[in-house]
Amino acid sequence: MTAVADAAVAERVRGLVHAMAPDPYVRATDDQRLIEDLGFESLRLMELTVVLERAFDLPRHRPERLVGVRRVGDVIALVTAGLAAGSAEEHAPRVSKDSSRLLGHVGAERQHDDGMGRRDTVLVTGASGLVGAEVVARLAAASYPVAAVLHNNARIVRNDGTALGAGSPVAGDIRMPGFGLSPRDSADLSERVGTIVHCAATTAFDADPLDYHQLNVRGTANAVALAKAWDVQLVYVSTAYVCGRRGGVITEDELDAGQSFGNRYEESKFHAEHLVRAAGGHGLRWSIVRPGIVTGARGSGVIREYKNLYTVVKLMVEGKLRSLPGRYDATLALAPVDYVAEVIAAAVLDFDSAHQRTFHAVGRDALSLREVSDVLAEYPSFEVATFVPEATFDENDLAGVEREYYRRIGSLYTSYFDRRVAFDTANAEVLLGKPAPSTGKEYLRVLLDYCLESGYLGVPLPSIEEVLAHNDSGGALR
Repeated sequence: MTAVADAAVAERVRGLVHAMAPDPYVRATDDQRLIEDLGFESLRLMELTVVLERAFDLPRHRPERLVGVRRVGDVIALVTAGLAAGSAEEHAPRVSKDSSRLLGHVGAERQHDDGMGRRDTVLVTGASGLVGAEVVARLAAASYPVAAVLHNNARIVRNDGTALGAGSPVAGDIRMPGFGLSPRDSADLSERVGTIVHCAATTAFDADPLDYHQLNVRGTANAVALAKAWDVQLVYVSTAYVCGRRGGVITEDELDAGQSFGNRYEESKFHAEHLVRAAGGHGLRWSIVRPGIVTGARGSGVIREYKNLYTVVKLMVEGKLRSLPGRYDATLALAPVDYVAEVIAAAVLDFDSAHQRTFHAVGRDALSLREVSDVLAEYPSFEVATFVPEATFDENDLAGVEREYYRRIGSLYTSYFDRRVAFDTANAEVLLGKPAPSTGKEYLRVLLDYCLESGYLGVPLPSIEEVLAHNDSGGALR
């Protein structure tokens, strides 16, 4: 391409980014950050990806090829390289995974979160993550020193958006033996740490298989090895959905029942749990916490990151996903983020009670898809998707853009729309000395109300079709 052509492509990309940006009042200059400056979140980044592919007739970008795309200039480089190469295998500039950003999957690989000779420091991986930050806050409130293993993000931000000063940051990488700690940090921490809380993981449902292995499985193996080397206790954060596609009541002490899995994420956490439990036979002191689908705080609905279930709900209520395979009696196990952090912190603070026990950190009410649909129908501005039997659903029957939404996002979550499962919480309730929180229809209303108040739901941003139509006509959308 000539310099003139490159300049034209760059200007067109800037215009498309500006048209798609949630914050239309910030001009899309090359150094502007997509997330922090222009307000993009995971769903809007996916939509931007589709707009760019269609506007420039590019092949579909594979998620792993989008690592490191953080600024407008990175987007321009991505498109320019794609046009020059004309190949899906060559068009994405490879940036080190240490950049830890996926266009369309914000933070999916984010590496989560005394003197006197006491070993009361808690080492927390994934401390900058949604759950990890709340765990750090609770441990600090209990006067526990915290060492936060941070990979890229040097700041710990609580769920309500406030920066957390607690916790001493330690540079590390859970993919590496000994978490990649420097010899100096490792020697220092080995004398002070009494507990490791391993929160870090990739929670994306469409991550590369290698990422699941390196982050979720190998990362846990490294946590186990470090806990054994330092002779300290380990609190491992898993997921309630290690049960896979099983139905019925799932107790906290069971793991392997020959189940199949809805996605590689569940399977990777299943294998990681096996590592922790097996190490218990060789001296490891362990406890496992299994969160459900992490959602907003009790009472307020506040959530710092709109990911996973939030993304699907947004597509549904905006009419971008009108039909999905599922059964109305399927159930979802919601887990308020503050309650999840409370269970994890309790496992640390009362480890004698938590030792060799597993805890389901989920609400006490399993929401059926019928109940979800009924609540969505209470909001006049919301569209309500229809769930149809999987045997009669065919994605090829969907209109072009809806089919794109389904393939890229909807299909990742449909396995949760055909399971009727309930999680026993007896262990967690004994540990905390109180029942699990209510997570029924009233709680769902609280979540939706906050999404409306925060602007995540409500008046939709310009759609893919609108942006492309104005781009083709040369008009200005904003």
